[in-house]
Amino acid sequence: YRGQTVLDCIAGLRRDDAAARRSAAWALFEMGPAAAPAVPALAELLSDPDVRIPALRALEAVGRDAYPAAKEVGALCTDPDGFVRLGAVFTLGAMGSTPPKVPWLTEHQRILAPQPGPQSQVAVVGLQAALTDEFGPVAMTAGQQLARFGTYAKVALPDAIGMLDNPKDEYWIAGLKIIAAMGPVAEAAVPKVIERYVRRKGIAPTEALTLAAIGPVASEAVDTLEKYATSDNSYLADTLYGLFCIRGRTSDLIRMVSLLDRTDLARRQHKRDVVNYLNALGIKGAAVVDQVRGMLKSENLSEKNKEGLKAFLKKVEAGEGPYVVLP
Repeated sequence: YRGQTVLDCIAGLRRDDAAARRSAAWALFEMGPAAAPAVPALAELLSDPDVRIPALRALEAVGRDAYPAAKEVGALCTDPDGFVRLGAVFTLGAMGSTPPKVPWLTEHQRILAPQPGPQSQVAVVGLQAALTDEFGPVAMTAGQQLARFGTYAKVALPDAIGMLDNPKDEYWIAGLKIIAAMGPVAEAAVPKVIERYVRRKGIAPTEALTLAAIGPVASEAVDTLEKYATSDNSYLADTLYGLFCIRGRTSDLIRMVSLLDRTDLARRQHKRDVVNYLNALGIKGAAVVDQVRGMLKSENLSEKNKEGLKAFLKKVEAGEGPYVVLP
């Protein structure tokens, strides 16, 4: 069915031959959003064990326009097969918005995208149920995907806060991702995030980024962040970025940029993180433009990081940003 029309593929989905149905579903997957007219037919095949995985992948590729199938996809979040549940979670997540690509931000730092439409909120129900899945990868992915819905996933906030007490990495990380995506709406989570940050003695970039994403309403975290904003903290850049996002003091930003000229940093990634955070701030970091220009002359900075600083300067000049960095 590769190269044939959507209508041809829909007809293929209804053939008696399972191989033909699978072939048609994969062809629709390759079409991406253009396969939207096939959503009802694909939803019907989710009960077919022979075709459900390629049907899920095709719906995932359709993206936001696949939301009419959310109920059927959500039902698979309780399937006995953990990998079917995982596929369903990825598909529901695709019904949220897609983060925009921003130059000079690492892949693990997802940028909060424009809010998805309310019609896609139906996908949140299935994702919320998946947060308690005993198969860690399902819960972890559910958290990642719920983050794509921003405040439309507010109903899952209590669950996300509860996940911070789970000792397994997949669960507390998922909880932090959801909380960060809420921004100021997640103010109720601040005490628990601070508790985790203290427990990890400031070696907690995920928690620092979560507090930064919540922003000024996380002001009760300032004293704690200041306590660990020491030169021996291998995640000092994250702490200073968090402080700046919460209280907006230029002094925090100046300290963060100063890390670029140090030669004793414990982590090679440290300077790269500073460059990424500057690019996330964009125009909000305009106060350190002259300092950044000076860093371009530093012999202690790689050409790659200098390229990132130039990207930041262009963002400031264009009035671009800020973007919210998610953990």
